[in-house]
Amino acid sequence: MFFTDEVGIEFTMFGIWHLIPIILTAIGVIVIYLLRDKLRNFKYEKRLRYIIATLGILFELALHLWKVGNGLWTYHHDIPLHLCSLSLFAGVFVMYTKNYKVFEISYFWAVGGLISIMFPDIVFGPDRFRYYQFLFSHMIFFWMFMYMRFVHNFNVNNKSFLKSTTLLLIIVLGLLLPLNLLIDSNYMFLLRSDGTPFEMFEGNGLFMYVTLVIVMSYVVIGIWYLPVFISNKLKEKKLRP
Repeated sequence: MFFTDEVGIEFTMFGIWHLIPIILTAIGVIVIYLLRDKLRNFKYEKRLRYIIATLGILFELALHLWKVGNGLWTYHHDIPLHLCSLSLFAGVFVMYTKNYKVFEISYFWAVGGLISIMFPDIVFGPDRFRYYQFLFSHMIFFWMFMYMRFVHNFNVNNKSFLKSTTLLLIIVLGLLLPLNLLIDSNYMFLLRSDGTPFEMFEGNGLFMYVTLVIVMSYVVIGIWYLPVFISNKLKEKKLRP
């Protein structure tokens, strides 16, 4: 029963079983920040990074195995092309390689993990495997970026923001939107909201919907970048004679 796709305890938005992962996500970030120096100098730091990255891959693999086992997997929905999947793979790559160029682009996409934890696209409660797979997979890849930012002092700047948003726009308009129209999929929710906050943009035609989804996504990414932008400006001001 634990691995079934039948709903038992139904997930309730901002109920106790939603608040717990939100709190755990915040605690994880705080712990990484407070222990950043100790983690950086930890004898087995590299091994720890590899373990975290491997967990991210295992949670993603578990999703596909769960869907296959329940007869749910389909190329219309389950190719890992959603923003969270792309962020996860990028985060895993960065954790394994410490590649800054990939980090500075994908850091901005990591906010998708936080949004997914705040507004989960699931109906399963704590008596089902999918509940744990969904929430912990998003928490882990979000922690990956916080780990590299605080422990290894990876930072981003205005050029990083431009690179990230430009590449995202190319992926959305050049790959995913045509693919969605071709095979009637809905990667990154570009055709339908499917219960996401993008629901507010439906009813005005596809062009307007896609435009507003992109605009809202950029606004969210911009808000996510704002604290880093302010921090960078304050550091620059301190360095000026």
